Amino acid sequence: MKKKAMRSIINNIPGILNNLTDWIKNNYEDSTQDIMKNASGSIGMIIKLVGTPILNKYLRDLGKKRLAEYGFYTYMKAAYTQAAKSIDIIESDLVAEIVAEEVITNFSEITMKANMIDKNNIILIFQPKYHPIVIQIKNNYITLLKKLNVNQSIINLFKKDFNENISEEVEKTFGDDYDKHVQEISLFLTEKNESELIWD
Repeated sequence: MKKKAMRSIINNIPGILNNLTDWIKNNYEDSTQDIMKNASGSIGMIIKLVGTPILNKYLRDLGKKRLAEYGFYTYMKAAYTQAAKSIDIIESDLVAEIVAEEVITNFSEITMKANMIDKNNIILIFQPKYHPIVIQIKNNYITLLKKLNVNQSIINLFKKDFNENISEEVEKTFGDDYDKHVQEISLFLTEKNESELIWD
């Protein structure tokens, strides 16, 4: 029963990500004017804000479906929120000879490419740090930082802050629904040490 339920969840993930990819293709560029307006020419600020169209538009009705798909959209929102907070930690160190439009285009391309995943390669783990969408969003930002030739030590600071704070951000994003979510997924919970053997 547990294996069948987990396979059902995994089977739905590519479809959810395809919906996000379609949204980015059709809406993301039109939604980036606010980024340009609020970034004040700072590359660090632009990187911090690149996820806001997804947060503010694609996920704006999240409150109605925080528990849908076993909380998948909530993990997504928490990951984008935490990524912005972790970029904030390193913002003053982000200097690049690159125009804002290139940052936005890179982010869009990275996100769409990463969303084309094979469900057979998904390992479903309900630990915030290891949830597939959390890992993917964190890696999207890391790929973007690497494309901008950010020093590896600065990228490591981003990763460290993200990993240390994502669990709290997930709980905060679920809000009053967190206990209900934990109850729903109790059957699927992977022990923390098992997760670390797989991913760390």
